[in-house]
Amino acid sequence: MNSKNLKKTYVQTYEKFFFENQTVISAPFVLNRSGDILNNYSGVGIKQKIPLRMYIGYTRSATKWISVDKIYHLDMNEYQFIESNAVEYAPYFADINKELEKKYAKSLWEDEGIQINILSELPRGVGLWFGSILALLLSVVVNRIYWDMDISGLESLKTKNIDEVISDSWNSFYKILVDALYFDKFIYGMMSSGTKIASFFDGYYPTVSFSEDGDKSLLPETEMVNRCYGFKLNHLFKWLRENPYLPIDYWIIYSGKPVLLEQIGGNNYKTNQNSTKTIKSEFKKLFGDNFSNLHQTRIPRFYKYFISPETDEFDMTYGKLMGAISIKILYHMSKIYAESYEETHMLQFLDSMRKMRQGDCVTRNSSTNFLKFIKAFLENFQGQEQYLSLSPNDSTIMGWSLIFAMPLEWFRKMIVDAADKTNMEFMWSKLIYVNRIDGVEHEGLKFEQDLGKGIYSEFLDSSSCILKMADGKIQVGNCENSIKSHKKWILLDMINNKIYINGRKLTSEDLHSQTGTVDILKVLIENIGKDISNKALPVSSYSKNKNDMLGKIVLPLIELIEKETGKKLPLICKWSIHEFYLKLNPSDVEMAVIDKLQK
Repeated sequence: MNSKNLKKTYVQTYEKFFFENQTVISAPFVLNRSGDILNNYSGVGIKQKIPLRMYIGYTRSATKWISVDKIYHLDMNEYQFIESNAVEYAPYFADINKELEKKYAKSLWEDEGIQINILSELPRGVGLWFGSILALLLSVVVNRIYWDMDISGLESLKTKNIDEVISDSWNSFYKILVDALYFDKFIYGMMSSGTKIASFFDGYYPTVSFSEDGDKSLLPETEMVNRCYGFKLNHLFKWLRENPYLPIDYWIIYSGKPVLLEQIGGNNYKTNQNSTKTIKSEFKKLFGDNFSNLHQTRIPRFYKYFISPETDEFDMTYGKLMGAISIKILYHMSKIYAESYEETHMLQFLDSMRKMRQGDCVTRNSSTNFLKFIKAFLENFQGQEQYLSLSPNDSTIMGWSLIFAMPLEWFRKMIVDAADKTNMEFMWSKLIYVNRIDGVEHEGLKFEQDLGKGIYSEFLDSSSCILKMADGKIQVGNCENSIKSHKKWILLDMINNKIYINGRKLTSEDLHSQTGTVDILKVLIENIGKDISNKALPVSSYSKNKNDMLGKIVLPLIELIEKETGKKLPLICKWSIHEFYLKLNPSDVEMAVIDKLQK
């Protein structure tokens, strides 16, 4: 599946989401070619965008606070979008909302709030970096709202050399990445930059990332970014062609076992750490006296390498093993992307991916059910196993999803048969992505819609209208429905040159010069508190003579609004007969303008 097909299938869900939100930003999900989920070991991260996205939207509201309100997510079992309260869907949204309120609410106008909503084409727990993509999008949202981030400048960064962008602390992505790492801590108590880099930047090639050495749990976000390196594969290996050709098929299959990162984040993942400390302590007591007088060169290796050091040798051994495998994956990947394709490199790449799974299984307390799923899939595959690489998207301690790869166009039917047979035993398993069917993603972070900047999504068509409030709030939707639903205060209908008060359409008996009033009020609403010269008003007899303006427009309108709402409109008309100005001051009389969307 991919975004394009999901939008066609669930067009009403997407329309609703885009109508509800003034600004919508999206970023693609990411699969791992190499790298550990916890990002605490040595090695190189290699990540690839896939054509499935998370969308985050926001709109201004009267709530007087900022929070993530609701989420639409694609349920993998029902294959339907489910609407949920964000906090009920994932408890960490409560922590995110507290932090948003604490850090950003004070910057809001007194009578405004920000409602943030999410639409995700994958649910959390599938293992394609829901939490990390969420942190990236939250960071972009707050930077767009509070710093009026330059969208065109941000768009231009996505095509540039990643390492140059990261190393420049003055560009907007640097701040976005710092803030995104800050949000990471509220989602699962750790920070990871590689996924965010892969999701943000444009390009068909995978991204390669790694960091300088150091305990990441002790580093502030700015230092994390300063120590980070990132490259597009074709920028790292400069001989690669501009548009890649990859001679392998690769698929993602969800095992049916969700894993929630907050359950294993922080230090909870170190399942071997406590037992390792106990073993080392006991063995020091057992052997320490025997070796205390020996020269370092004569101390038995098991003791001096694994018992005596104060470092966590398990972590170091695992890190070295997986790091070595990640280097092999990177090397062989560069070869299979190269012009001169050789089957040897393809087989070595598949073997390296396979070894990542095998090494992980040997050195970690792997999920029994996940290993059963892997075993069942391999048993159901009827082709030659040397041509099939089956590896976890990150680690066999999880569940999540599996990536399998094989030579281009080989064994395709056998893979489908194996997936179907495995699904009979593991009924919740689902095929998520097939590169030859769903395509390869090349777009990174994307502003899908920003009404304030004149960016309109594909879901806003000729039947759509834009509703602008005097306080700057903007809504979009079907013209007829928007007019019908606006039941309070004053609405200027620019499509039909009509005025509505509290949902009632005015007639010529209410206001004789309705068309002229609409045209003039529109200008005033767009310039609240400003002096507007009669020369700047739409040309009419009213704009040429102050007495006509007062007698036929200003005074009748003030009287009518006061009669209908009990509020006096602070509309001023002063100066001479032919040289005068109008000014509409801020007030508690709410006014809005609805007009056709000009795409």
